Amino acid sequence: MMKHDTLKNVFIISLILCIMVGFFIHPEHTVFWWEEIPGFYAIYGLIGCILIVIISKELGYHLLQREEDYYEHD
Repeated sequence: MMKHDTLKNVFIISLILCIMVGFFIHPEHTVFWWEEIPGFYAIYGLIGCILIVIISKELGYHLLQREEDYYEHD
């Protein structure tokens, strides 16, 4: 099983590689201007994942988490 640091480094390296590939491979038929930005979809995916984690943690904290004595009320 991989250690946490090793897995983190693999993800960082793969993100950097995805962004670097965008500098060498240019899309032929783009519809929107942001599709021409190198590595746009890699960065967009990273930001999307970070937002999903932050939002789900906040929702879990405010909607799901209860006090320690939640079931012990009289």
